Amino acid sequence: NHGLIHENNRWMIQIPRLYSIYKKNGEIQNFQQFLSNIFEPLFEATFDPEAHPEVYKFMDQVSGFDTVDDESKSPMPNDRNFSSRQLTPDRWDLADNPSYKYYSYYIYANIRVLNMLREHRGLRPFDFR
Repeated sequence: NHGLIHENNRWMIQIPRLYSIYKKNGEIQNFQQFLSNIFEPLFEATFDPEAHPEVYKFMDQVSGFDTVDDESKSPMPNDRNFSSRQLTPDRWDLADNPSYKYYSYYIYANIRVLNMLREHRGLRPFDFR
């Protein structure tokens, strides 16, 4: 556990807007892969704690998630908008970062589903700030 777990300590997972960097470096192909890299291990550990004991134990120490960026630094006001007509995460294969609202919406959606699963299993839900 690398000494990170303590009864008096809770962690926030910060998610920076680094999609464009990972895309440029060829580490991911689309925004869905960005989301999957964050959330798949959490879903897997929630479904099967015995197969992922370290992740499961760490999740018990996490209080929530936070996005890291300054929305006001978007290059254009249009970047601050989000529309259901935009590409879905699996189709967002552009080199540019999605808007802050786009990030927030899909992060929230994943946390919401994860929380529903966690609550169903009697586990504490996560906050999103």
